[in-house]
Amino acid sequence: MTVGFLVAYALLSVIHVWSCVKGLIWLRASTKPMLMPLLLVAYLSSGAASVFVIVALILATVGDVLLMGSAKGGRLMLGAGSFFFGHLAYLCFFIPGIRLTDATWWVLLVAIFCIGAGLLLHRSVRRNLGQLRVLAVVYIVVLNAMSLAAFLRYTTAGSVAALLVFIGSAIFVLSDYIMFIDEFHHKLHHGGYAIMLTYCLAQGLMIGGLIFG
Repeated sequence: MTVGFLVAYALLSVIHVWSCVKGLIWLRASTKPMLMPLLLVAYLSSGAASVFVIVALILATVGDVLLMGSAKGGRLMLGAGSFFFGHLAYLCFFIPGIRLTDATWWVLLVAIFCIGAGLLLHRSVRRNLGQLRVLAVVYIVVLNAMSLAAFLRYTTAGSVAALLVFIGSAIFVLSDYIMFIDEFHHKLHHGGYAIMLTYCLAQGLMIGGLIFG
């Protein structure tokens, strides 16, 4: 049953991304709110019951709804806030699975890369952030901390499932970086398509890894 729900999520993701490419607004609007609930059903059907993961997926659903269409002002803040706390929930879930004694020197390189990428992104978009500068820094820090924690969890567990979770988290970072550029630097050609493609893939890999881990 769990596999069936994951397959349904994959198919719905393909339909949604295709609707973004084709500019089918009605199909995009009707499929987007269904993505994370379907993934949540898949997670729950596996017998997994981490409150942090459940909260992360619920918050992602709220964020998806709030950021539908041309979200501006309060809706943009609330949507971004939902994803911020979602990343924080994932971070809280990953931390207990980490043993720092298992980390090696190349973990430091990954951390340096995350910090460097975050600084580069902030430098690229800071002129257009206005009063959101501080909030953007906090968001980027938590986003990268979430992915780094997933990486440390992988170095601890060393399993394929943990690797999938980390890869998903890294793609999640990429998705949000694309969103930052598209929203606060310059509009990207097929930016919405790229954001949703990476977002759906990221969440699917993360939850799939957690289910089979």
